[in-house]
Amino acid sequence: MYRALVTCHHLQRYFEDFQPHYEASGVEPILPTIEGQQLDAAAMREVILDVDAVIAGDDEIDASVLEAGKASRLKAVIKWGIGTDSIDKAKAAELGIPVFNTPGTFANEVADLAISLLLNVLRQTHHMHNSVKQGGWRKVPGRSLAGKTAGVIGLGSIGQAVARRTVAFGMNTIGYDVRAIDADTVTDALGVLHQWAEGVSWQEVSLPGKNTVAVCHDIRAYYTEAALELATGPAPGGRAVDAWFHEETEAGKTVLAARAALKEQDAPFPFWFYMAPAHR
Repeated sequence: MYRALVTCHHLQRYFEDFQPHYEASGVEPILPTIEGQQLDAAAMREVILDVDAVIAGDDEIDASVLEAGKASRLKAVIKWGIGTDSIDKAKAAELGIPVFNTPGTFANEVADLAISLLLNVLRQTHHMHNSVKQGGWRKVPGRSLAGKTAGVIGLGSIGQAVARRTVAFGMNTIGYDVRAIDADTVTDALGVLHQWAEGVSWQEVSLPGKNTVAVCHDIRAYYTEAALELATGPAPGGRAVDAWFHEETEAGKTVLAARAALKEQDAPFPFWFYMAPAHR
C-alpha cells in the first residue's frame, strides 16, 4: 500500500473530508503532529521516512530532507498551494523526485482576501468594528476604489483574479509580469516545439527564451489571457483552464507532444517534466 505523508496544516484540519478519497485509492495517510504552522527541516527529516509522497504546506524541504526521503522510498513532493520556495527543487530534480503544486486552485480565494484587505484599508471597517464591539458607533471617513489606479505586479492566476476584481470596482488597473517570451514570439516558440514533437533533437534547435518551463508557461498564459478577454460570466477555475488549453488548443497539444518527445530523447528531467502539469 502506498503511504502519503500529510504535513499541510490546513489539509490536516479538514482531513475527514478527504479521507474517503485516500481509502478509495488505497493510500495510507500519515498525519504527524504539527506544533505551529509548519515543520522545519529537522522535523521533516524525521517524518519523511518510509513514505511514497508528501503533501506539504510551507514546510522546509531542503536537500537534507529530500536525501533522507530518497534513501527511504520517497517518490514525489506535492505542495498544497502554488509557491514552492520552501522546496529545494534543484536537489529534487537531481534525485529524480518530481515536485508538484496546485496552480490556480486558490486563485479566487486569495484574490478575494486581497480585495477585502484593500477595502478594509480604504474604508477603515476595522475601526468601525472595534467601536461597535465597545458599544459605540464611530463614523470613520473612508475613500472609494472607483477612479483610483491599481497596480498588479505578477499576472499569474492570482494576479489576474485580483485584476478582474479591481476592474469591477471601477479602478484603472495596470498589470506587470516578467515573461520569458513576448506575445510576438509565441508563434516561433510553438514552431520549435512542433519540431521537437516531430523528432528533431532539442540540442539541434533552440527554443526562444531558452527555459522550456518558463516558455511553455508563458504560451499557456497568453492563450488563457486571450480566452478570458472573450469569455463572459465567472472566470473558470485553474483545472478547467488547464484542461481547455492542453486538450482543446493546438498549442497545448503541441506542448504535450514536445514534452513526450523530449522524454523519449532522454533529455534532462527538469528540462521536460515541468513543461506541463505533472498529471498531463
